[in-house]
Amino acid sequence: MSEWNEEFLAALTKVRQENIARLLIRSFRVLEERILQRLSELGHAEIRMVHLTLLRNIDLEGTRITDIADRAQLTKQAIGQLTKQCEEAGYVYRVPDPTDGRASIVRFTEKGRTLMLQVVELWSWIDEELVRQIGERRLATLKSTLRMIVQP
Repeated sequence: MSEWNEEFLAALTKVRQENIARLLIRSFRVLEERILQRLSELGHAEIRMVHLTLLRNIDLEGTRITDIADRAQLTKQAIGQLTKQCEEAGYVYRVPDPTDGRASIVRFTEKGRTLMLQVVELWSWIDEELVRQIGERRLATLKSTLRMIVQP
């Protein structure tokens, strides 16, 4: 196996740190960490980033675990474990699926609905913070550009 030259190593390092996907992921994590910090201050210290993965994929009327797993791109077992943790913390509960006796639907408790309302408010706060950081026009352009990327 040949040694990698310095030029290649420099290019690889740059690609690993500066590619658009990495920057988007890092940005997402920074913003979610701000949300988590504020949620902790609001009394939700047990909520972790992975719990937000579950919670953001539950419809207001409830969602089957298999559908949550598909949306989150996680296994049913992983979603089951996250659901159990969020049940124990009082944010969600399960009910039998009336259309399939083997399945259950995950729904928000009152505490979970309160949390989700706070999350909505906090994302508005994030937008305000970003306007202060990069300006209203840049934020609007960023959102518009990202919508073009994610739309089929």
